[in-house]
Amino acid sequence: LAAAVDAGGGLVIPITRRMALLVTTAALVPLLVFGIVAQRTLTSGMEQSVVQSHAAIVARAAETIDVYLKSTRSLVRSAAADLQSSGQSRLRQAQVLANHVGLTPEIRALTLYDETGEAVATSVLSTQPVPRLVTRPTTAIVMLPVDLDEDGLPRTRIVLPLDDPSAPFLMAELRLEQLWRVVDAIRVGQRGRAFVVDDTGRIIADGRDRGASRIAQRQRIDGHPLAGLAMPGNDEYAQDGVEVLGVSSAPIADAGWRVIIEEPVADAFQAARQLERWLLLFASLALLGNVAIGVAAGRSLLRPIQDLLAGIQAIGEGRLDRRVHITRDDEFK
Repeated sequence: LAAAVDAGGGLVIPITRRMALLVTTAALVPLLVFGIVAQRTLTSGMEQSVVQSHAAIVARAAETIDVYLKSTRSLVRSAAADLQSSGQSRLRQAQVLANHVGLTPEIRALTLYDETGEAVATSVLSTQPVPRLVTRPTTAIVMLPVDLDEDGLPRTRIVLPLDDPSAPFLMAELRLEQLWRVVDAIRVGQRGRAFVVDDTGRIIADGRDRGASRIAQRQRIDGHPLAGLAMPGNDEYAQDGVEVLGVSSAPIADAGWRVIIEEPVADAFQAARQLERWLLLFASLALLGNVAIGVAAGRSLLRPIQDLLAGIQAIGEGRLDRRVHITRDDEFK
């Protein structure tokens, strides 16, 4: 199929090569179009499926935390109902508070405050004075911002207004161990982990490597691609030198907390990348096959013409004994 040079010095492309190129192109173009469309469609679909799967996981985790907080609020209201029985002394109220704390693992401490924010009864057995209550709601239960306790661990508190004029506020300090267990139990693939941030962006639970140190250092996610979202979201970004896929839940009602999952992109989209490699291999093999078929088909189609041209040339040279033998069962026969 090599090119030739005509008498005028121009490059002549043999008909065989042209026919092979025509056949190959006619078969290759649809294959390439199909491969590109299939690759983009399948890859996009698989990546979207991964994101949706992560979103479902963070939504379930956020729902679990929300149920935990709502259950704790109900327990606090139950303690408040027991406190509002008439004729109870402060000592009796402290005993009621201690009983509820003993029966409720989710609550670390219960404290009753007067209208000035001074503690009048508490379940805490300590000689240290109880801090004053700064936030004093008047109409509804309020969740205070997450801070650190005396052990350097994050805590949250709930303040409930009461109908007792002499002690109108009940504060419950909640244990976050259940929250940590929920977050630590979240595993996505080999390296996907979750963490929880409060409404200010502070990390309050972290299942990732060195998560405990982040909590103790009061780290925040200011500048994080998923910081400050008011709805579920996802993004790809670099975290500790690794490209990760991050998926965030919507803020939990009344708390503003959000659950975020991070997984390395190489792990999250491994199946999609593997599909891309298989499609590339398939397209390459199909290309080579089509080239081979095109060359063979071109030669087979043009061989009778070449034989006829050779015979005509022989007759023109005076070799009248030259015969052209064509054994095909088509128009050349």
